[in-house]
Amino acid sequence: MGSGDDPELAPGAPDEGREETASRSTLGTVSNASMVLELLSEGPAYHPISELAQRSGLSLATLHRLLRSLVLAGLVEQHPETSRYGLGAEILRLAARHQSRMPVLRILSPYLVELHKTTGATIEVSMLVGGELVRLDRLEATHDGLFREPQLVDAAVSSAAGRLLVARADAETWARAVQGTQLGDQERRQWQQAHYLALSTSEQLEVAVPLINRREQAVAALSARLPTAPDRPEATERLASQLLRVARAAGIAIGDG
Repeated sequence: MGSGDDPELAPGAPDEGREETASRSTLGTVSNASMVLELLSEGPAYHPISELAQRSGLSLATLHRLLRSLVLAGLVEQHPETSRYGLGAEILRLAARHQSRMPVLRILSPYLVELHKTTGATIEVSMLVGGELVRLDRLEATHDGLFREPQLVDAAVSSAAGRLLVARADAETWARAVQGTQLGDQERRQWQQAHYLALSTSEQLEVAVPLINRREQAVAALSARLPTAPDRPEATERLASQLLRVARAAGIAIGDG
C-alpha cells in the first residue's frame, strides 16, 4: 500500500464489512417484525408467545426481544391478565393517516353516494394488499339509511373485485392468491382482458371494474353489489357501464398514483 492510500477507503476494509453486517441484521429484524405483525393479525386477538415462536421459527429469546420493542412502539400490546400478545392501537393511527393520504379514496369519495343513489347497490372501493383484497370503503343502504363499513379483508379470488386485481398483479402474487384452488392461466388471462367482471351467487350479484391509472396499472377496484341478480343481462351491463364511467374519470384524475 502506498503512502497516499487511505486504509479506511480500501475495498473490503473492516468498517465496510461491519456496515454490511449491520445492514443485513437490520433488514432481518425488520423482516422478522413484519412477519410477527402478520401472525398477530390472524386468528384470535391475542396469541401466546410459545405459539408465535412455533409459527415464526424464531427462538423464544429473539421473539421476546422483538415483541418488547414492538410493545414500546405501540405496534403490539400485551394483555395485562394473560400476558398474550396482540396488535397495538398505534397501527390504527398509522392506517388512518395513510388512508387519509391515498389519492384513490380522495378522488372516489365524491362519487360513492351518487353511485349508490343511481344504482341502489352497495358500493365498494378495494385494493390488493399482500395478495388479499382490502375493502377501503363500503357504502350500503340499510333500513336506517346509509351505512359505511371500511377495512374488510377477504381472499382475493372470492370476489369479482379481487379477481380483477389479482389477475393484473405480478406472477408471485397471483400464485399465492390461487394456491389451493383450481384456478390457472386461463382464468388469469380472461380476467386480465375483462373490462368488468360479474359474480353471481344465490345471495347477491357483484359487478366490479378496475381503476386504471395513466401507467395502465390497476390501482384499485370499484364494485357494486345487489341482493339479487337482475332479470335481464342488459341490466348488469348497465350497472357495469355506470361503474366504468366513474372508474375512467377517477383513473385520469389519479394520474400515476
